[in-house]
Amino acid sequence: MTFDQEKFNQFVLRYALGVREEAFTLRSGRHSHLYVNWRDALTSPRLLNQLRYMINDFFEDHGLFPNNILGVPEGMTAAAAYFQICRALAESSGGDVVTIRKVPKQYGHGKDSNYIGKISGKVVLLEDTTTSGTSLIETIEKIRVPEVTDITAIAFTDRMQIDDQRSVEQRVNSLGVDYFAMSKGTDLLRQAYAQGWINDDLALKLEQEYTKHGIEPLNLLRN
Repeated sequence: MTFDQEKFNQFVLRYALGVREEAFTLRSGRHSHLYVNWRDALTSPRLLNQLRYMINDFFEDHGLFPNNILGVPEGMTAAAAYFQICRALAESSGGDVVTIRKVPKQYGHGKDSNYIGKISGKVVLLEDTTTSGTSLIETIEKIRVPEVTDITAIAFTDRMQIDDQRSVEQRVNSLGVDYFAMSKGTDLLRQAYAQGWINDDLALKLEQEYTKHGIEPLNLLRN
């Protein structure tokens, strides 16, 4: 099957996207009128099941056949394990279910310091939302081991904002790692505005935010 971008965007709009006139404070400390929270979707068995089919289609469209599917800790850990189990059972193949430690283990076997399980070959690393990409990049460094031949990083939603004058894609690509975003904050906001979820006052604030921090202008009111 072909990945259905519109279907995925509507899934994000319904279950993960938040906007409001009073700015949110993000983990980075930056203030934003856009908040993308995947928690409900990633803890609901029903929504996870819907999501796995869309992820499989995305993998196939991009020629991705990973031995391991990993998640950036801790928000993506359980979901990535679920996707790995489903894929391995469907194909009667695949590697171990691997969980990455947020804090390295200071004792025991050296190979257990950053993750639990065996990783090898081609690996896909999943992140729910990227702003600066710092957590994603830190996790990439943890799984750079000789047994891993290829790493592909995928974000469910990229806010499409810059950090240190670079996009997440540019920062990840600089490590020699391919990066894909299944949805983009700018596209989602345009759809939310078109569907009447965003009034003109909030649209102006979002435009100003993306003029300052965005990879590209938002231009909601001028469309």
